[in-house]
Amino acid sequence: MPTPTPSPAGAVGRTVRCRYMRRNDELCTAEAVDPAGDVLLCTKHLARALALIKAATRSAR
Repeated sequence: MPTPTPSPAGAVGRTVRCRYMRRNDELCTAEAVDPAGDVLLCTKHLARALALIKAATRSAR
């Protein structure tokens, strides 16, 4: 059985949530894709961020 991965705060077994702030000042409640990563985003908001980055790099060329 694999051991649980500690969250960035060091709490074992705790679900790390997405840090995206919605327009109505509520945090997204989905689970973060990479709980130990520097960017704590869920799949939906990570995809949106990547799309914005791709669009910005295409327009900068």
